[in-house]
Amino acid sequence: MTVKRVFEGLTLVLIGVILLLNTTGSLPWSVWWHVLSLWPLLLVAAGLDIVAKGIDAPWLRVVSSLLVIGGLLVGAFVLPIGDATPGFGWFRPMHGTDFDIVKTETQRVDSGRAVIQGGVGSYRVAAGDELVRVTGRSPRGEPAVDVTQDGRRVTVLVTGPEADRVWVPGMRGTSSMDVRLADSIPWDVEIDTGVVDLDADLADLTVTSLDVRSGVSQVTITLGEVVHGAGEIPVSVRGGVADFTVRVPRDTPVRVDAEAGLTNVSVDNDIPRVSGGGRTWMTSGYPDSGGYHISFEAGVSNVEVSTY
Repeated sequence: MTVKRVFEGLTLVLIGVILLLNTTGSLPWSVWWHVLSLWPLLLVAAGLDIVAKGIDAPWLRVVSSLLVIGGLLVGAFVLPIGDATPGFGWFRPMHGTDFDIVKTETQRVDSGRAVIQGGVGSYRVAAGDELVRVTGRSPRGEPAVDVTQDGRRVTVLVTGPEADRVWVPGMRGTSSMDVRLADSIPWDVEIDTGVVDLDADLADLTVTSLDVRSGVSQVTITLGEVVHGAGEIPVSVRGGVADFTVRVPRDTPVRVDAEAGLTNVSVDNDIPRVSGGGRTWMTSGYPDSGGYHISFEAGVSNVEVSTY
């Protein structure tokens, strides 16, 4: 066995150790933000590996493996101690911009679709008084907020200011954005984010469907009471390296489906597991008078469903 193979094995062992610490709660999933911030090391390591093959220098291939191992160690155990912000960078103003954008109804609205897109930062979604209000601060300017209406249905598109970023190693800064949707109408909500800390507090909103897609993220979703006769309300949660928490009101009908690839799934005792149903949990009588159908599709993730 060559020294190169030994270090490749150590790299896999280290990745496994970090993931194990994530799933046991000893290390937060957000450390992957910092690991990914060191992505240029992968290019350097790949280049050294190519050069080593070309000049037949096995020791240089070992150096490439050491770079990857070092990046994992620094990203997981060093950067989180000194800086809680992921080390992604891009061209941006040196000072952050505060914003407060409000869109009101110009015609009668009976239902809505809200699409929220973001890249890197801290995002919150909750209920409000206006049709949509977006506040926060970003080193890359204001987000784009577009509203279109077809009959009595409105579509709101909120695009985070980092959507057109250009990555530059070493430069840091994240957006903080708070999106408030009118609590007077029912919403189909779609949230598509990258490396974020997402808090979707939808307890005071009437949600008719929810689709959350995220990358390397810490995601908390709070759902509200189900309107009687609403039927099955689909809630889809998809992500990569993420920590998902979904909170539902106690005694609310709910079904939970989690694909087998998920690392760890924890469901409250109020939602019993279906006998012989694999990773399926369901309350008694679901969904006779309406309820949430929560489905998880993810890569390396920790999933928790709790009641409140």
